Amino acid sequence: MFLISIIILITAPLAFDASTPQSLTPYIVMLVIFIAACTMIGTFLGVFVKSHSKLTMLSGIMFPVNMLSKTLEYIGMIFPATWGFINLCNRKFEFSSILPIVIIFTCALVISVWKIKQINKI
Repeated sequence: MFLISIIILITAPLAFDASTPQSLTPYIVMLVIFIAACTMIGTFLGVFVKSHSKLTMLSGIMFPVNMLSKTLEYIGMIFPATWGFINLCNRKFEFSSILPIVIIFTCALVISVWKIKQINKI
């Protein structure tokens, strides 16, 4: 995921005349945090869902937020993709904007570790 993101970062300005981030360091830091949170959500789901075929229906579906009801908009805020998109599009690097992804990562990590310990006791 990181390698593909870097390839897109390099080729998008050439292929699509896209703008690049003003500062690469905050962008890379945010990208690493985002990838870690997505990986942890995948771990969380993998620990709790017994059939991996059920997880495939969660992949690849994205809707613009203005197409969703307020309820679904709020539900979307618990997933790192929402916060990752917001943060990777921001020109300014602020800790308060990264905090939701860090919280999502931490919660998924704690719950996944707890569940794995429960599974190992059996």
